[in-house]
Amino acid sequence: MIPFRGILLTSAFGALLACSAPGASAAVNDKITYQGNLRESGVLVNGTKSMVFRLYAASSSPVPIWTSTTYTVAVSTGVFRVVMQPAGVDWEAYSPWLEVEVEGAKLAPREELTAVPYALDALYHSGKRYTSAGAAPASPAAGDLWFDMSANTLKFWNGSTWMPATGAGAVHAFTHAGGGADPLTALGGPALGVAIASSVSAGWLYGNGAGLTGVSAVQVPAAGVLDGTLGMGVRVNAGSLVNGPVNSAILPSTAAFTSIANTFTSSQTITAWDGLSVTYGLIAGSAAVNTGITASSGTFTRTGNTSYSLETSSGILVKAGGVSAPFFSGSGAGLFNLPAANLSGVVPSAALGNAVPKAGGTMTGALVLSADPSAAMEAATKRYVDSWTRPCVNPNDASDVMVPVGDLCVDKYEASVWSAPPTWSAQYGANADNYPCLDNGQDCGASAANPIFARSVSAVTPSRYITWFQASVACSNSGKRLLSNAEWQAAAAGTVDPDANCNVLGGSPTTTGGGGSCLSSCGAENMAGSVSEWVANWIQAGQHYNGPPTNWTQGSFVSAQWPDASYGSDGSWNVAGRADNGGGYRTGLPAALIRGGSYSDLTDAGVFALDAREGPTASRAYVGFRCGRRR
Repeated sequence: MIPFRGILLTSAFGALLACSAPGASAAVNDKITYQGNLRESGVLVNGTKSMVFRLYAASSSPVPIWTSTTYTVAVSTGVFRVVMQPAGVDWEAYSPWLEVEVEGAKLAPREELTAVPYALDALYHSGKRYTSAGAAPASPAAGDLWFDMSANTLKFWNGSTWMPATGAGAVHAFTHAGGGADPLTALGGPALGVAIASSVSAGWLYGNGAGLTGVSAVQVPAAGVLDGTLGMGVRVNAGSLVNGPVNSAILPSTAAFTSIANTFTSSQTITAWDGLSVTYGLIAGSAAVNTGITASSGTFTRTGNTSYSLETSSGILVKAGGVSAPFFSGSGAGLFNLPAANLSGVVPSAALGNAVPKAGGTMTGALVLSADPSAAMEAATKRYVDSWTRPCVNPNDASDVMVPVGDLCVDKYEASVWSAPPTWSAQYGANADNYPCLDNGQDCGASAANPIFARSVSAVTPSRYITWFQASVACSNSGKRLLSNAEWQAAAAGTVDPDANCNVLGGSPTTTGGGGSCLSSCGAENMAGSVSEWVANWIQAGQHYNGPPTNWTQGSFVSAQWPDASYGSDGSWNVAGRADNGGGYRTGLPAALIRGGSYSDLTDAGVFALDAREGPTASRAYVGFRCGRRR
């Protein structure tokens, strides 16, 4: 940074007080006008500069006694002028030194400020300090003046405390400090208060008493308080009540209502919103209460079967204990939660109305059930129970769409395989064998690291490239199972075979929900075509033709193994035919049944199509599955 230099102080204090002659006054001006000359590398400065000004008690003091805000100052040919107002500076206590900071650079040395004659009597009059502020000045001297801006009051320091210089209290502050005898003919005013530390004796006191506190009603003579003038919460001593309306609350203490002296000799009406509060009891020949009675105990002594000691238009709440009476009269229509075990004796049949006795009875009309018989804990007739069937919903997946087939629920759509709920974030097998678990299904379970779940949802490509083992586990994880061969046949019934509306001529599966014209009688979609479907059954594989007639293979007692070590080298015995295990046809393996035919089987596809060529380890682009569950 290029240093600034060449500052010249040309004037300091402006006019503060014109003179101190009696009767003359002027407003105090505590502003400072500072003018200087600014050069930068010897060149007169033009433009605007940011400047900060500080006052110090001495030329080398480390801490300023006042710091200005940052001024944006116009400089023309080196000359600038600033008007400052250093508030709170005790000019009598210091001979201040000024420091100037330009654009963050503090200029040295500091310059001492000297007052002009016009300012000699500015803030100090006759050697006494005058302060105008909201808070009392610190370290006052006797005779100092302070205008309290928060109270708009002029005060002076008497050596120990600030005293009002004018107004009520100031005139008599000393003449009555020792019990002066001169009369006080005008004391206080509309906005002024009077504080009296001892007592007041007067022929009378006038006013509404709004500011009175700590007044004891014992000191008020009989009939001394006018009717209607008692405020809320006034304590009335024993024997002090008089006849007449009570328009505000009576809140007696322990001593107030312990004597029969507090007896109303005529009718009383209490109209206050908070009513009458009695700590130790209320004795009355009669009482009408419009808003209720709250009491820890009570005795009502009027007797007789037709005379009521207590009559209420709302009700009685008993929070603890009980109600004991020789009899209860009324319809009992408002009773509830009344345990029958607490009733003694025999309830007359006539009192039961239209109810059927517990011991049995004859119903002469139809039983009407007003509630939904399918709701929990609601009654239902035998006819309803016999005819009711559980709706086809999957409690494990609210989005599963299933259709009823006898006592089964069958997936409406060909199954799609997904990652774990509830997000179902990834589908597997739609266009490739990308399942996250092994073909043998051993690590596909719901508690495994990468489980798979079968769903019946619309607008997706059915999952394929799946082994029988994976399909079985995916159904089980979703609370379902693979359909048996017979169950699949029942679900497919009613699908036209062959059906020109089913996908048996295409090159890829049908998107679920897009086969609306290829439906079975129960509403299952694409039971023929689209993708062939695994069912639960395994059978013995038949003879497989692999070339010329000489290649027919006859069955024999043989054994075979699953395709690799992931199946635990488990064997299969006494299966005479050949089945494809995914790597080719092998003798001695069972076939897992596949039903319905696929999108490439032409007229061979249909509800009676059955494929026993594939072993359960095979996965094909044209083979999928669907699941079912008990209703």
